[in-house]
Amino acid sequence: MSLIQTKAITLYTCTDGKQFEILGEAEAHQFAIENSEKIEKAVESYLNSRELKNRSRQQKKTIAADMYAFMLTWDGEEIARTVFDDEEVKPPVLAEDVPAASVEVEAVATSNAPVADEEDDLF
Repeated sequence: MSLIQTKAITLYTCTDGKQFEILGEAEAHQFAIENSEKIEKAVESYLNSRELKNRSRQQKKTIAADMYAFMLTWDGEEIARTVFDDEEVKPPVLAEDVPAASVEVEAVATSNAPVADEEDDLF
């Protein structure tokens, strides 16, 4: 019995040479290649009409390009939400975040060490 196994893998190659194992990913990439000029012109026109600049322009450019590419292929059917926000993780409470008075009270209340008299010289 041989320990060597073979597996056939189908690779889908786009016109730019990029390869994908999943047909849907290859089709989406090929669509972006074929429509990149159209998408870029539409997005630039949108940004120019809004007179956006600097950081705001770059952020909206990314979103607008993604949205426009989606709209070109969307068939109008509603897509149900399948991914939800993570639960909010509360950060741990640090000692420097707690008011000093409550730290002192807690330290006194939990201390089991014997208290030295004022007259005792420890050293």
